[in-house]
Amino acid sequence: MNIEKSTMLINAAWSSNSEETRLAVVSESGKLINLEIDNKMSNTHNKRMKGNIYVGEIVDIQQHLEAAFIRYSNEDARHGFLPFKEICPNYLADSDNPETATVAERLKVGERLLVQITKDERGTKGAALTTYISIPGTYLVLMPQSHNSNGISKRVDPNDRDAMKNMLNSLDKPEHMSIILRTAAIGKGQDELQWDLSNLLNHWEAIRESGIKEPLQTLLHAESSPILRGMRDLLRKNIDSIVVDDEKTYNEVKAYAEMTRPEYANLVKLHTQKLPIFSHYQIEKSIEDLLKREVDLPSGGRVCIDKTEALTACDVNSARSTKGSDIEATAFATNLEAAAAVAEHIRLRDIGGIIAIDFIDMSNKQNKAKVEQAFVAATELDLARVKVVPICSTTGCMLLIRQKMGSTIFESITTEQIRTIESRCSSTLRLIEYTIAGISNIDNIQVQLSTKAATFILNEKRQLIQDLEEKYKTTIYIIPNQNFSDDEHQIKTLKAQGTGPSYKQLTHSNKPLYQPSEKRAQRQTPAVERSYTQQHPNSGPGIFQKIASWFQSKPAETKVSSKNRHAKSNSNDQRRRPLDNRNPNRTSSSRRQGNQMNNKSATNHSSRRRRSPVSRGKPRSDSEQTISQSEIDS
Repeated sequence: MNIEKSTMLINAAWSSNSEETRLAVVSESGKLINLEIDNKMSNTHNKRMKGNIYVGEIVDIQQHLEAAFIRYSNEDARHGFLPFKEICPNYLADSDNPETATVAERLKVGERLLVQITKDERGTKGAALTTYISIPGTYLVLMPQSHNSNGISKRVDPNDRDAMKNMLNSLDKPEHMSIILRTAAIGKGQDELQWDLSNLLNHWEAIRESGIKEPLQTLLHAESSPILRGMRDLLRKNIDSIVVDDEKTYNEVKAYAEMTRPEYANLVKLHTQKLPIFSHYQIEKSIEDLLKREVDLPSGGRVCIDKTEALTACDVNSARSTKGSDIEATAFATNLEAAAAVAEHIRLRDIGGIIAIDFIDMSNKQNKAKVEQAFVAATELDLARVKVVPICSTTGCMLLIRQKMGSTIFESITTEQIRTIESRCSSTLRLIEYTIAGISNIDNIQVQLSTKAATFILNEKRQLIQDLEEKYKTTIYIIPNQNFSDDEHQIKTLKAQGTGPSYKQLTHSNKPLYQPSEKRAQRQTPAVERSYTQQHPNSGPGIFQKIASWFQSKPAETKVSSKNRHAKSNSNDQRRRPLDNRNPNRTSSSRRQGNQMNNKSATNHSSRRRRSPVSRGKPRSDSEQTISQSEIDS
């Protein structure tokens, strides 16, 4: 499948004010490929906790369910569900009759254990847990409590599997642990993979030690923010630029790229256009369309997407479609469009579980096969595992089972399928900025909203309103209108009429002021933060090292002949090429030439390479650069 060039967009301009942080990947043609939304004001039952590691406590053991219930968080969270098969043998007590003793008999209430969330809690169901920890890195996934489970990502091309298998076997790792090579490891050298493994082992050792001394219900390791997950999981060869709309976040992303993915460091750019970043790339409408029940097709047909407790149903209708000479041709053309649209929307909405697609009936078997092939081809962009069951000849339905990666877009920014007041107001504020930025010479702007929305903005988002007024040298009037529903708004631009400050209400309502429906739980800070204590083998001087070098004494210049200058220029050009395009015959030591951070003797470098991957109790050198996860997540 030919994948066109894409741009990664990071919308973090309002993240410091407890707003949404959004990350999107958009193609050159303007098509939305991936979307991540982190609503920092979401309650415990909606926010993403998958991947977090806690110090848990067994509170109940149910033999008939073959599971234990775990109290793992001091936030407003339900007890987690831990199946017996997900309990590591290390946590099972010795028994006088090991051959006949059940798992329930070898556990006890109050027992302490490390657990990781594998599935977020949904509705009335608590989170699913496991004691078989897995920690994803840049190129590898470390499974410290799994034995003989080494593997390679299923998304890796079969032609690359043999070479990666040899690379996997050559890594220096503890025998009792397992690792999985990710797709990002394709084309990387052994020194790069060993660097990632060493960082993962150090991080796991810190988690293990903290799990012993920290109190119960402590968050030990937090899964990354959308920004860090995007940099870790979504960076592919087709990404040609990373655009950030916040200067602080830009510096953090730049530093993170230089430390972990140096081949992408020069692609990080700061958004300086007047329009907001998502409006500039024209994807706001695509995001709003993800909240709609109906998806319009180019030919005039439509797809209706409905969520139930057991599954998600997608119904394909021809509607006004006239594409085709007869009923069979019309059904085939509409189904082809629907296959691509459904694959796109379940990926962007992150719909998991069982999904049933009711296509328009087709009598031609070849047409059915082509629709199935079109759907499978459209799922190649999906990072989740998707299993497709062919179209049933009796019902005309196609079933698929999709791995759930995280919260759906509805769970992230809606409440009971109704958009939350926070998300609605964030959308309105973005629309206000888009309106101001798109029209010149605006003195005043009037925004009419429902009483609830206007009160929320005036109470909670007044600082953002003032920031917009200062940025665009205008005045914004927020007007509550009790006749508006919560989804309605009206924006007018006008000249100043001396109506007073922007926060003054021009109309009044007898309705009570907005009050939060429930107390919002504050996020825990992880006891162990992700850090990188070793320099990436192929990274050059970081942004902080470059700044420091400007203040150092300038070395004496040496005259170089034109021939040598030409050779040096070619060497620099070679060094600026992406890592995947470099000469595979070059050794790792030659790649490090010209690296300002690694101008140490070969003897020191080789001795560092021979150290044990886990540096237990060793002091960190001042020369080692460390970037903690809190700096990325902030």
